[in-house]
Amino acid sequence: MDELAPKSGYRRGYAVALLIGLEEETAVMWKVYSNVVKPETTLRIDGIRTNSKAVYNLHERIVNALRPTLKEGVQTVVLASPPRTAYAREFIEHVNRHHAWLTQGANKVTFAEITGSASSLPQVKALTRAPVFHELIQEATTEETAGLLELLESRHNNSRGGEVILY
Repeated sequence: MDELAPKSGYRRGYAVALLIGLEEETAVMWKVYSNVVKPETTLRIDGIRTNSKAVYNLHERIVNALRPTLKEGVQTVVLASPPRTAYAREFIEHVNRHHAWLTQGANKVTFAEITGSASSLPQVKALTRAPVFHELIQEATTEETAGLLELLESRHNNSRGGEVILY
């Protein structure tokens, strides 16, 4: 094999969002890149879904698992839950109640909900290929960009003579 030949394979692209499949007993996290989707982690509920303490602990573990990806700069989280369930809504309510820092301020996270399962690769592929998923990502990215522009404008308007803003 020629050592100077270009490497073959796929390009994953850049990180676009985090997809979390909320199911009865698990929360499966996927990192969505511009070209592919890769599994991140799977969290299991300690108990049953009807136990509020078990659900609270699962939500806290999800927030803790989000932190490294948020530090990388991904600010869009898509929550997928099966039809006729309120798992995504319950998680967003938990975030609003206990982790307001995720939805406020300069580095706020944009949460979007979609109906469907995202616990296995075939399910995730079908979900991410749907036009509604691309629309959600586009809306979330637009919201994220508007927040960034708002932050830049406020910093620019409040900057003193000697400060430089790099973007």
